[in-house]
Amino acid sequence: MSVDLIRERYCELQHLSLLYSHVSSLLHYTSDTLRCMTEAWEDVLLTMDIKLAKYSTTLKEGASVADELLVLLACGRARSELRDFLLDELTAKGVKKIGLSLETSYTRVRKYSLNCLSSVIQALQFHLGEVLGMARWKERFGNLGISTDSLQVCIKSLGTFALKNQELQSVIDESLKSMKSFFMWIYVVILKLGEEPVPSNMKQHLNAEELKLVVHFLKKRLAKSAAGSSQSFNLELVGQYLVDEDLKIVEEKQPSFWERLLQEAELDSNAIPWLFSPSPVKSLLQLLNSLVRDVAAAFATTKETICQTFTPKPSVPLLPSTTGDSEVSKIDSKIGELVCEGKRCVYYPSARDLFLVVYGDETQQMRCCRACVRGVPGLADQEKSGTEPLNLLSVQVYNGETLSVLLEYRSSERDDVMFNAVAQLPVKPVLNLANEAFGELALEGYECHDVGRFLTQIHSLGPFHAVSMAVSGPRRLAAVFSRRTKKVRLFDVDAEEEEEEEEEEG
Repeated sequence: MSVDLIRERYCELQHLSLLYSHVSSLLHYTSDTLRCMTEAWEDVLLTMDIKLAKYSTTLKEGASVADELLVLLACGRARSELRDFLLDELTAKGVKKIGLSLETSYTRVRKYSLNCLSSVIQALQFHLGEVLGMARWKERFGNLGISTDSLQVCIKSLGTFALKNQELQSVIDESLKSMKSFFMWIYVVILKLGEEPVPSNMKQHLNAEELKLVVHFLKKRLAKSAAGSSQSFNLELVGQYLVDEDLKIVEEKQPSFWERLLQEAELDSNAIPWLFSPSPVKSLLQLLNSLVRDVAAAFATTKETICQTFTPKPSVPLLPSTTGDSEVSKIDSKIGELVCEGKRCVYYPSARDLFLVVYGDETQQMRCCRACVRGVPGLADQEKSGTEPLNLLSVQVYNGETLSVLLEYRSSERDDVMFNAVAQLPVKPVLNLANEAFGELALEGYECHDVGRFLTQIHSLGPFHAVSMAVSGPRRLAAVFSRRTKKVRLFDVDAEEEEEEEEEEG
């Protein structure tokens, strides 16, 4: 496989991959931060929401819980039903516990949003901006498939996510102020209704700002939720930002100075790359998922571009395409590889032929050779016909320059008995016979070369009925196994034939 683009633009790809690893790590960090925010958030207000919903069913038609509490705030008087509800259902201890838990939970969520998310958004903006600058450098990075349009989409998606994070921070700040004032007021009211002592730090009346916050909380948060919402009131606004759903409670806000300026100038923020568009109904988690998808799409173009530049080198079919499972496993075990003088060589022995495929040399060309043994020099008992190749029972790698072959031939003295021999075949002279490979040409189409003249260290085994062989180049040993594995012949490959040692195992 030729990968010219990777070879020519290695440094640029390395820089781009480094930036992608930074962006990917920051996105994982953002996802982990949102998970921690979700774990820090507590739905303690759900208990109070259920109690208020139950109490609202006892009111007359047209009356509301907010009106009841507003009368209590303005006049300091409560109906007997409201008094019983505050003393028996909410209780001073329960209200204090909810207030403390809520303050702790919101403070932790705000800390994650302000310290962690804000920092990681700045880092993501820096790295994505750097990749955008690389995409605009067409002379150096243009052929890597980096698209300025897709990166601009990522940056705008990141900007929308940053705006939603700021919105969550403002919601938390507002909720903390209003809820703290409300729970402090309702706690003091319950203590007074129960004729219990009020702490000295709470005896002072609500100031104008706190009174305004309590009134705002009663009007906004104790209003009935929209149909289809899991809550009866709008007490809790933070948790909806941390789920993969649209916001159920969206408060209307006055447009900012910049939004009014865009409206007056009749400018479309989507058409301007450096203006970020808010997404009022999307949650923080939804916008993060959208950002992850946009980043993946932006960097996927580089992968597609590199894959399109891959050029396959010539291939030669070694094995038939239609073989059974048992046949495939049997053939695969015969394929081997060795390195001779820096050239990688794959060999595959068949019944009588030895196929070699050479690649990885300086010419970057694939060359093939089909070899056989028609005669073994020095074997007096072999049949001298010389027409049919000898059978190849096993081919093993002796070392990087030599193959060990186990041959089977017909004896000139006894036609009904097959004899065996072990020999060494140097790889270098065989490779010199290799021709350039063509992808459409199978190995059977190549001319078969007789390599019997290259054989050395020939050892005749006689009628041994051999079936397989194992060799060890460093130890200069060879082991030949009989067909029923009841006989094993061991000998020193480099020794003379009279020095061989034969062992039989029962």
